[in-house]
Amino acid sequence: MGIAAAAAAWTAPVVQEVTTVPGNLTLLARAAGGTGSTIGWHPALRALGGATRLPPDWVHALPTGSPLVRFYGVVGS
Repeated sequence: MGIAAAAAAWTAPVVQEVTTVPGNLTLLARAAGGTGSTIGWHPALRALGGATRLPPDWVHALPTGSPLVRFYGVVGS
């Protein structure tokens, strides 16, 4: 079942790659190989690390209530 799903998912990109010069997969590989690229393993892992990083202890919700309470809550922190 998984092989059939993979074949169905990759059929269109492979056909497009074969029938068009340069194909989308070629352009994607070229873009991933450049310096400072925003696609590829390194940027993806960096984004995943940033999304799953625990916030520091000093990050907390702002106090709610009257404007005076919010002011002293932010200033007093």
